[in-house]
Amino acid sequence: MESVSRAQIPFQNQRPYGVEIDPSKELSSLVNEASKLKDLPFHDKMEAVTKLAVGAMENAWEGYKTAEKPEERERFRKIVFQDHTLSDALKQKAGCCRYQATLFLILGAAAELGDRQYLQSSPVGNRINTCFNDVVKDGKVHHVSVFCASLKDKANDYTQDPEIFDKSHFARPARFFSYEKNPSGQVIERSGEGCHAGISRENAKMYQSWAHDKSGPTATGAFFKQFSPWTR
Repeated sequence: MESVSRAQIPFQNQRPYGVEIDPSKELSSLVNEASKLKDLPFHDKMEAVTKLAVGAMENAWEGYKTAEKPEERERFRKIVFQDHTLSDALKQKAGCCRYQATLFLILGAAAELGDRQYLQSSPVGNRINTCFNDVVKDGKVHHVSVFCASLKDKANDYTQDPEIFDKSHFARPARFFSYEKNPSGQVIERSGEGCHAGISRENAKMYQSWAHDKSGPTATGAFFKQFSPWTR
């Protein structure tokens, strides 16, 4: 682990959701811009980091659904359904939710956004997931979907369930990526196999069941907003 101040590009060489974080002049420029935002108030910083991420790449899913030229539609299709490096997506100026959420994690770390951040995914349909970010500030979770923010036409939004971002794949065995500030205020990058927040797999499965419960006392649709290991 190392602080962002000593890292050229946060999470460099990691591969969340099949998106390899490789260095490029485009990414370095964005990281430099994000690092200039450190002294902004939280909500202004959140808005500025989101704007950087949205401006860096067109929504490839929307392009795939709406492009009129076959060659453009094929280009967007490959971005959505095949693995590309982050530098390639930035050069093409196109990315689906995987690339958008990964970029937001990197820029958030560079900008020292919030007290911690988690890179997330959540089911939106049969074998379809959306990737997004949870930023925690003062014990409150703020969901950020660059995918949603980058849509030109909301008719292309597949995240129609208003509770979708409260039902992340919290307990799925996978490599998870996050950062948190240590007591001195440094941003510490974290990645590892297992379940989020250092919770046992058995407990994580139980909590996940509660979060997705459609009936009974735990069917709040906002489980993770009050989940103390998440927000502490």
